[in-house]
Amino acid sequence: MNILFVDDNYNMDVNSSDDQNTINLIEKWEEYGHVVDVLRPNWIFKELIKKRKIFSSGIYEQNLRIIFNYNFLSLFTLNPLEKIREDVDLNRYDIIVANSFFSILFCEKLFKKINLPLVYCAYDFEYRVFKDPLLKIIFASTLKQAYRHARIIAASSPALIKKFRSIFPNIKNKFFLGVSGIDRNSILNREKMFKKLLNWKKTGKVKILTTSNFVENTNLETVFKNVEKLDAVDWRLEVVSFKENVEDRYKIMTKELLISKKVKFSLINDKSEIAKKFEDADIFILSNKNMNFGKIYLDAMAKGCLTFCSKDCGIDGIINNVNGFIVNEKSFELARLLNKICKTDCEKLNKIISNMYKTVIKYTNERVCANYTEKICSVVDFKKIKDDEEI
Repeated sequence: MNILFVDDNYNMDVNSSDDQNTINLIEKWEEYGHVVDVLRPNWIFKELIKKRKIFSSGIYEQNLRIIFNYNFLSLFTLNPLEKIREDVDLNRYDIIVANSFFSILFCEKLFKKINLPLVYCAYDFEYRVFKDPLLKIIFASTLKQAYRHARIIAASSPALIKKFRSIFPNIKNKFFLGVSGIDRNSILNREKMFKKLLNWKKTGKVKILTTSNFVENTNLETVFKNVEKLDAVDWRLEVVSFKENVEDRYKIMTKELLISKKVKFSLINDKSEIAKKFEDADIFILSNKNMNFGKIYLDAMAKGCLTFCSKDCGIDGIINNVNGFIVNEKSFELARLLNKICKTDCEKLNKIISNMYKTVIKYTNERVCANYTEKICSVVDFKKIKDDEEI
């Protein structure tokens, strides 16, 4: 089938490592034989804020993929609409997938008279539109209408699916899990995972890893205050940051808690470097309330790290206290659980490791994309595709 992927966040710079999740999804669709073109309604002001290179309006080619890039100054007038209708042959496509909030608003203006099935994506920001008083006044009615128009809605985490279904019980069956997968080749085999566990249980020395800016709303203060109470083992904590240094206040906090000698701050320039950090670590902790899916948790689990996440965050529902640990970040539950885990015998923890391995195998790029594709195919008019092929 022919897919028109609409995303104002789509990265035009092929050399950038940003937004790799979207690229992975599109590439998998293309591997399956589908044709994917990208329509990028680019809001200039947002590009300036993000300090990204601004590409002029026009038609580009990227890895044999057509990119329709159109710049506009106003969110509400969307001036280039006529030009887009002129350039983009919408009859060529079988389905439209809008991957961002502004892309959904854009599609509602551009495609309201186009008889094509729409797939919209729902992230943490879309949920906040219905909860934040100001956002609700400005955008909620339009977004409600968009969700009514959508055939299906790809939510970015199990936590979000649960919350959206409570808001929209009448369309609850439209929501499905559309998340990013991981590279199957990055997954350690179970024997190596068990060996890592056995090593730190024998030595009583545990390496803990956390990150400061891989996921939005990271709360390092919670992590520090909880690991400070870990006395069951000899622990070391490494805080990994991507490109930007950790704020000085966090370094000061480690000194105030008298744990500065046990905490190491590391800066990496490429997100691919985090894989080596996970291989060296035994436990991964990330305290955050972002409801978008955090692939970084899967990356940690794939390397055999016992993984802790916050209740109601994006990974809650995939991590389920059988393959990892969910904690309430508003208490010292994390500290109590850390001490308990470090005292737990290997046999019980091996069961956690085994379940963790089974989980990451379920969320490889191939399986995630296959599920996403199956959902899309369920709403495409294949009779129309067959007729077009015969013509």
